[in-house]
Amino acid sequence: MTHRLLLAASLALVACGPALSEQPSGLPPYTATSAGLFDDTLASEIFDMPSAEQTPAQQQRRLRGRVTEADLVVQVRVSTVTRDGTGENVRYNLSLTPVAAPLKGQVSGAIEVEVGPTSPSFALVRSEDTRLVGRQLLLLLKRFDESGAVTNHFRGEAATPENADQIRKMMALDELNAS
Repeated sequence: MTHRLLLAASLALVACGPALSEQPSGLPPYTATSAGLFDDTLASEIFDMPSAEQTPAQQQRRLRGRVTEADLVVQVRVSTVTRDGTGENVRYNLSLTPVAAPLKGQVSGAIEVEVGPTSPSFALVRSEDTRLVGRQLLLLLKRFDESGAVTNHFRGEAATPENADQIRKMMALDELNAS
């Protein structure tokens, strides 16, 4: 419960970066396994492109892992897209506004996520730029301890009724397994 209160108090913050001066007490480290789930990317379906990332079975397993591990699952709308930096240091910051009650966790206000040049989504975000404003997605976010600093990493999935239903079912199974 303490973890959820701490999460609620800190989710109006930047994903994929240090979270103010918070202490990472009890948070897991950001490992290669964690990066496989919360890879700071947006699913290609958000850009109206078919997924070529993996097989449906692999997608299902990874989504289940993300849902199980996420601190926050919420449908959001892209409010603003800003570009920071030049050359190889360009980063896109997306301000996301919740449009529905979270499916998991709590949030109070906008959430900022960053898509950097090493993200597989970078080229898609760069090509869409401000045309992303108004698009909706399902955000799965998790907090980590990276070298003594709290950081947030995310995955954005297409905000389809099928994805939302699938996530709800996975959460129900997780709840049953926990009892």
